Amino acid sequence: MRYYSFLIGKKRKESEKMELNAQEKNIIMKVNRAANRAFRESPWESKCYDKALTVKWMLGRRKIKSTIYFGVAKDNDQKMKAHAWLRSGNRIVTGREGMRQFTVVEYFS
Repeated sequence: MRYYSFLIGKKRKESEKMELNAQEKNIIMKVNRAANRAFRESPWESKCYDKALTVKWMLGRRKIKSTIYFGVAKDNDQKMKAHAWLRSGNRIVTGREGMRQFTVVEYFS
């Protein structure tokens, strides 16, 4: 992770949790839709990590700030599991499913 952290932003820094304007919401919706379409068509299975990184990069190219979060939790068998999600403004863009059960261990903006 440390080799790629410079690509995803500043460590332990969050983007503002503000209300997004209509144009930003529209761009986020289009980027998310395009990314989901690409993930469905890819020959491999994409996980939350892939999705969060891809959408963060795509939003960054469009000058929309976001924060990527990495969390961990234990499942019922006490095995460690991980999750990644992306927030832009006050909206969770990717990885909303189950994110509340994870403890944030790192985030980048």
